[in-house]
Amino acid sequence: EALSGMVDSKPVATTRQASSHTQQRLKTEKAETEERLEKVKLKLAALQKANAFAEGEAVLVRAAGKAAHEAASITLSAISTRLKLKVQQKAPMLHELKAAEKERDLLSKKLDSKEKLVAAAKEEAAKLQTALEALDAQVAVLVEREAVLVRADKAAAEASDESAESFSKGAELVSKLATIHKSYLESGVEEGEAAAALRVEVDKATSVESAHKSQRESILAAEAQSKVGRGAELRQVR
Repeated sequence: EALSGMVDSKPVATTRQASSHTQQRLKTEKAETEERLEKVKLKLAALQKANAFAEGEAVLVRAAGKAAHEAASITLSAISTRLKLKVQQKAPMLHELKAAEKERDLLSKKLDSKEKLVAAAKEEAAKLQTALEALDAQVAVLVEREAVLVRADKAAAEASDESAESFSKGAELVSKLATIHKSYLESGVEEGEAAAALRVEVDKATSVESAHKSQRESILAAEAQSKVGRGAELRQVR
């Protein structure tokens, strides 16, 4: 019985020891589990806090987004209204634009026509200028010719005056000689050498008078003819 009791006591002790070890291990594991659980709770609390902050931020973002959306909607509505107004205004503006383009084309055609007229006028003016210069040259020649004719007419008049003066002096001399000769004859003086010489002088004077008279008549005729010609030429020049 004593041996049997000893044998029976060993398994009990072993079992108790094993149970104690198990309990100790379980306590340790429980403590570790509780520690991990506490850490998890802390992490969860942190996550919840972060989530709450994120949700607050999200609320703010959603509110801002909503406000922005509403503002954008208002802006879009205003833009749409302005666009509709612009579209309504576009039709008359397009009509005015087409009218302006048409008027521009018409003015362009008129301008081209005027430029052609101006070019033609310039060409005609150049021709007239050339003709005017030619006429100026002709006028200069005619003016010079007129001056020459005037000088010639003046010279001829002076020559005629000189011829008339010479003829007058010759006639006066002949008249004086004739008077002297007549006085000699009336006084009864015999004709001598003086009388003969006087007669010779009288004859010479008479001949000179006749020549002067003939020459003067020729000069006057030529001068008259020349004067008629010069007068006609002067009238043509003027």
